[in-house]
Amino acid sequence: MTDTPRTGKRAALYVRVSTDEQARHGLSVDEQQHALREYAAAHDLSIVGVYTDEGTSARKSLSRRKALQELLSDVKADLIDVILFIKLDRWFRNVADYYRVQAILDEHHVDWLTTCEDYNTTTSAGRLALNIRLSIAQNESDQTSDRIVFVFEAKKRRHEALTGNAPFGYSIVDKHFVPNDDAPKMLDLFEYFAAHPEIIGTLAYAREKYGITWRRVSLRRALANPSYVGKFYGIEGYAPAIVSQELFDHVQSLLEHNKKHASRRRSPRIFLFTGLIECPECHRRLIGTRGHKAADGTFKHPLYRCAYHNLEKSCSWTGNVFEATLERYLLSHLRAAITSFSVDVETKRTQSSADSAARKVRSIREKLDRLKDLYVDGCIDRATYDDDFKQLNAELTAALKAEKAIVRPMPQALQALLSLDIEGMYEQLAPAARRDFWHSILERITIEHYEKGFNKPKEFGIYFRT
Repeated sequence: MTDTPRTGKRAALYVRVSTDEQARHGLSVDEQQHALREYAAAHDLSIVGVYTDEGTSARKSLSRRKALQELLSDVKADLIDVILFIKLDRWFRNVADYYRVQAILDEHHVDWLTTCEDYNTTTSAGRLALNIRLSIAQNESDQTSDRIVFVFEAKKRRHEALTGNAPFGYSIVDKHFVPNDDAPKMLDLFEYFAAHPEIIGTLAYAREKYGITWRRVSLRRALANPSYVGKFYGIEGYAPAIVSQELFDHVQSLLEHNKKHASRRRSPRIFLFTGLIECPECHRRLIGTRGHKAADGTFKHPLYRCAYHNLEKSCSWTGNVFEATLERYLLSHLRAAITSFSVDVETKRTQSSADSAARKVRSIREKLDRLKDLYVDGCIDRATYDDDFKQLNAELTAALKAEKAIVRPMPQALQALLSLDIEGMYEQLAPAARRDFWHSILERITIEHYEKGFNKPKEFGIYFRT
């Protein structure tokens, strides 16, 4: 974590910049990447990926730093030996989050290095210095946050908009929320729902009369938004109201009644393939329903259909996929699909495309070296250097991702299924375990052939997680 790593290690480059930092300090993505690539080349490190969080604060929750999550996923897959970043504050400004991530790195024996700073965590004094530096960075971030809060509080006292976003029916004029030409439409939707308290019916009304193509959740959130009575940021009278308080309260009571009624009807049924089956028309994922109601009041034959057709009328696919049909198909085709997938993965790992990707990476790196020499020798100006460097850097990032995708091995858990009695094992699983099994190995399921009818032929495409 502190000494120069031995040669041949696989390095991940982590870059983070917020818009404000980039403007104030010149910590651009390109400049950080350039510095990290030079360090990796000088120490004979093999770059396996570049992970970039743009416009992201180091104080954001771990789940909101997408590139960091991707990096940690590759750490857990043991694809990385060392992580490079230019300064510690690019990595974290929060002591607790730092140690949460450090525990993952320690578990997988992954080191980190800062190219512009020197840390030694092998001694108690070094760890103390690291904690002090993290605490200072966190304090600086807290002070910045306090200043932002102070500015926002002043804006609230003046009833000004804190962001550039306004709810449907409002515009921001001179920093204040004011009703616009869509305000009467929103009032009409409130009144329509009050008279006909069904989300689906109100959606159809909004689409037919105003061309508004919201989803159910969008309409429900709009009808529950207190902004329409002029209440923003928890402050009443912040802006002119579009809807009266009486109408708004009545709509809230109807929404609550619908919610309670739906919860009483909701089935505890476990759907095995929710979020996996892709609609052949709109390519969104199908949702599970309880199926047909039998004479005894129970629901038989759970199935999957496109919500964007059945509920929101924005997709033209009218088919149904019965769960039992899909389950039988997958079990009978799973072994052959895994075998085919395994052959495909190994072919990609050994065919010339892997060598081609590696050659492309080397070629681009050589071009970057030549570009640097041209600039140092005065053959090109800084503007030309910056433009060419940006283009080559983008090409290198794409080439590294392509190289990484080619060499990713067959998942061991999937390979292990070939030596098992899959159907016998599956029969022993409870419904929840069956659902977890499919979701652990499948990325998506496509509908390759479909004939309407319960016993009509259907074929599916099986795509595995990698």
